[in-house]
Amino acid sequence: MNVRIDRLKRPTEIGCALFLAVAAARYLWIAVFNTRGSTAAVVMMIITGSIAFGLMKQQRWAVRACTALLVLIAVILPVGLFSPFRAGDMMAAGIEPPSVLQTLAWLVPVEVIMLAIMYVLDLKIKPAEQ
Repeated sequence: MNVRIDRLKRPTEIGCALFLAVAAARYLWIAVFNTRGSTAAVVMMIITGSIAFGLMKQQRWAVRACTALLVLIAVILPVGLFSPFRAGDMMAAGIEPPSVLQTLAWLVPVEVIMLAIMYVLDLKIKPAEQ
């Protein structure tokens, strides 16, 4: 199977831009219809919207910002899920925390997909040889 990864760069940028545009719309919804936290929602809306716009325009800073955002999510997500404080809060609420195997069953594919997206986004495309 001979698939050139550099052909995936633009569709990946468009997919990330659409995802961030939906996130910006959600933050706009929160800012308009929620009285608490509206300032933070406006800031997040501006950040995600500008990154989405930059990705659509193929700006290098937007690709780097999206990659940095994915790295941040990839690091924070497992830390938050396996936090003993989260498990304690769930037990205090009378909810049985999920087992490590259940959590890893969906966390590992999500992490692998995020790492693949980061790799494709930050790909250095070499000019064609003549």
